Amino acid sequence: MAKHSTCARFVNQQADFSGEMQICAGRIYKSPAAARHKQGTIKMGVWGQDIRIDASGQALVAASGEFILTEGVETGLQDIRLRLFTRLGSLFYDQGWGSLIHDWIFEENTEGARIAFEAEVTLRVELDPRVQVGSVRTTVFTWDERTVQAEVSWTFIGEDQPSNLILRADKSVRELVVQDVDPATL
Repeated sequence: MAKHSTCARFVNQQADFSGEMQICAGRIYKSPAAARHKQGTIKMGVWGQDIRIDASGQALVAASGEFILTEGVETGLQDIRLRLFTRLGSLFYDQGWGSLIHDWIFEENTEGARIAFEAEVTLRVELDPRVQVGSVRTTVFTWDERTVQAEVSWTFIGEDQPSNLILRADKSVRELVVQDVDPATL
């Protein structure tokens, strides 16, 4: 199986959650030929473009000095990772962008907290207009004194392969990691 993956690391200086968060996401295709096919059928009207960010959260710049841009599904993945990481209301130009997952990470492991966390992640992914309605599934599979781990999966409109992210928060070091991982290997 071929794997396309991107990662970014951000430093979060918000008052209630300081530290680093690494975000990785990707798509797993059945074969390299399928991956080439998907990359070759980009619909810019649906996907748009964005400045590609690197593992430190900085814009990638080509040797010519121009910004490197995301294309296709990569744009959608980067947008969802950024929405989940960004605290809701922290962007002065778009108060509705972001999420409240930071509010739930340090809560006690109760059924109510788990349901609320899953609902928050699902809601924020569903807000992306490229996500197929009803395709988002979020499941918390670990929640203890040190760690919260959850998987969110969805399907983009017009895509046959689902995308997924693993959200992992280490409460002891206040680090949140969002990455593409097979939850069966955890």
